[in-house]
Amino acid sequence: MREIKCELSVKSINDAIKEIKEYKAKVNKDIKSIPKLLAKVGLDKLNTEISSISDTDGNDLGNASIEYGDNYSRIYHIGKQVYFLEFGTGYIGKDNPHVKSYLMKKGYATGQMIGENGLWSYYNKNGELISTQGIPAQMQVYETSVHIKYVCNDIIKELISK
Repeated sequence: MREIKCELSVKSINDAIKEIKEYKAKVNKDIKSIPKLLAKVGLDKLNTEISSISDTDGNDLGNASIEYGDNYSRIYHIGKQVYFLEFGTGYIGKDNPHVKSYLMKKGYATGQMIGENGLWSYYNKNGELISTQGIPAQMQVYETSVHIKYVCNDIIKELISK
């Protein structure tokens, strides 16, 4: 936080008022860049999380991107199978659920193609037959949101203190 000092004289107080107004203008300008800065940090973290997913079980990793607006930024993880990676699937997902699994529209291991032993099979993009019991929740988007919340105050303090 910036410190502004003044003496008890008209000139010194006027100088302090001028300095406060300049600082206020700087802070107001800096505030507008915060969503973009946080989105950039988030995009970097999300890309790191996506690249660290080792058990895709044939799911497409999708892509991360940012949408910028006048007063906001949004980070997206887009892809046909991103939902399955985030929340996990099957019996393995049920045993290793997402921390916010209550947000899921469907439960774990509820598909009609699941056999008695909890397996289902599919052909991957290379044409190979894969049998699986699912994957654990990867939580790449959730972990990104936690990271942004964790670093948010430090980023804002650093920006405003310059």
